[in-house]
Amino acid sequence: MRIDRLDFVDGISKLEKDISKSTGNFVTNISYWNPGESYQNRMLSVLDLPINVNPIEYIYGYQLTDEYKASVLKNLGVDGVDSTCVIMQSSTAAIALLANFLKCMNNKKVCILQPSYFSVGLCLDSFCLDTHFLNMNLEQGDFTIPVQKILDMGYDVVWITSPVFCVGKYYTNRQIANINKLIKHNIMVICDEALCEPGQELIRVIPPSKYLISFYSPHKVISVNSVKFATIVCDRDYLILLEHLADTFHGGLSASNTVALEHYMSKNYKDCFIEFDKFTKENLCIVKAVLNSMPEIFLLDDTHGQYATIFMPSVPYQKTLSLEFIEGIIRSTNISILPGRTMGFDSGYGFCFRINLTLNPNVLSSSIRKIIQYLSKLK
Repeated sequence: MRIDRLDFVDGISKLEKDISKSTGNFVTNISYWNPGESYQNRMLSVLDLPINVNPIEYIYGYQLTDEYKASVLKNLGVDGVDSTCVIMQSSTAAIALLANFLKCMNNKKVCILQPSYFSVGLCLDSFCLDTHFLNMNLEQGDFTIPVQKILDMGYDVVWITSPVFCVGKYYTNRQIANINKLIKHNIMVICDEALCEPGQELIRVIPPSKYLISFYSPHKVISVNSVKFATIVCDRDYLILLEHLADTFHGGLSASNTVALEHYMSKNYKDCFIEFDKFTKENLCIVKAVLNSMPEIFLLDDTHGQYATIFMPSVPYQKTLSLEFIEGIIRSTNISILPGRTMGFDSGYGFCFRINLTLNPNVLSSSIRKIIQYLSKLK
């Protein structure tokens, strides 16, 4: 089981608590997933959730009508003629369901393109699939899918993340053509688009088919994490198996799932996304201003969404692989980070770390300055 990434994140959390307790100083992690207070206040001022929900009766995804599912698909840019969707509790549940599905379909050899969400490899391993990690190349600011290597290795399935995990970078037309090439070679492509912004969905340009399955979590996109749902978009021939597996292993939907479904199909969701987009773009401008005088430290162009990654290739990568490295940062700055290794970045990318663009702007900018000042001494 590949639990090293999760163990490392747990180790960071323990360091933060222990150091905060021993020094009396609060430790701020600028990579973590919860938004800052200023974002939460702005979102709550816009968010208008429906309240007409029955909290007592079971609601199963398979009970939702074709018309209802068609409305969800329409928001994702799909007409629903040849495809349908399975409604899940969360994107994590969707990952586990798809791992189960791949096992049932006898897809044995799976390639996960890195960087990726930590639970993907763990879920696939749990179902005894032959799972391999393969890094994408970062070339001139773009991530390249290694198509020939995938074909040569004989993978049955390729698992990709769009936007590129924790980078906020969407695939270019060239990489979309590469995905189509994999599909034409009868390789199943699973697209984790849980953080994909509205209008950027790959299924708008690559129709769902027997060789393309995508999943989404629209409220995760806008950093609303307690009221949410996920949906798997798939070929109609897969519907019965997926729904049987969902019923057996995941059960019914919660009231918060149904609230999120109704909200997603309302105008208010669009209003919330506009507020999210405005806030994260404002923060992105602030971060770029901080990095402007340091060309050796950079973000990738065309970054969108909640997360971005700061690359510092001059920092020796091997020094960054231990908890002692993180401990040094925290004790010196009262700031903590998730380094790229926890997202699947290997030494080929150089040292990098994730930042959360929904944090308070002043906290984010001052923290990045402190981190860079400390890390610059490690060259």
